[in-house]
Amino acid sequence: MSYDDNNPRAVAFNPTTQLFTNEKRDIAFKSYNEADAWNKSIGAKTKHYPDEATPAQVGALAERMERSRQMTGGDGRYDKPKPIIKKKKPYKIEPVKINFLPIPPMPYEPIAPDPYALELERRVRENIRKTEDEKRLNNSSGLAGLIGGFKQ
Repeated sequence: MSYDDNNPRAVAFNPTTQLFTNEKRDIAFKSYNEADAWNKSIGAKTKHYPDEATPAQVGALAERMERSRQMTGGDGRYDKPKPIIKKKKPYKIEPVKINFLPIPPMPYEPIAPDPYALELERRVRENIRKTEDEKRLNNSSGLAGLIGGFKQ
């Protein structure tokens, strides 16, 4: 739809406001149906796009197509048969069946403790204990002891 030059109250779509308004923007509609009914009620003529091309437009199109054909080097035939490409049939793959025999239970043998690993574990535990003792001592001595200690 576009504005009717003879009728200032005719409405048309305004892309800025996304509404159907007249030129002064004092009449507005949200939907096309309401705007079309309004224009019909006031007798405004709406301009529609033509459904068919004019002979001049068809001639201009033919000239442009010919110029394009000459520039691209095509032979200009648009009715050439397209090559037929046969699609390959997909292969049917059968799943491979594997029969697993029952696995015999493994004999359980407890691992003998390593004396070196036991010594390392004892040292780590001793260091953790010393660190916790230092924290407890720092939190309960000096100013912290007078205030009541700090929470860990």
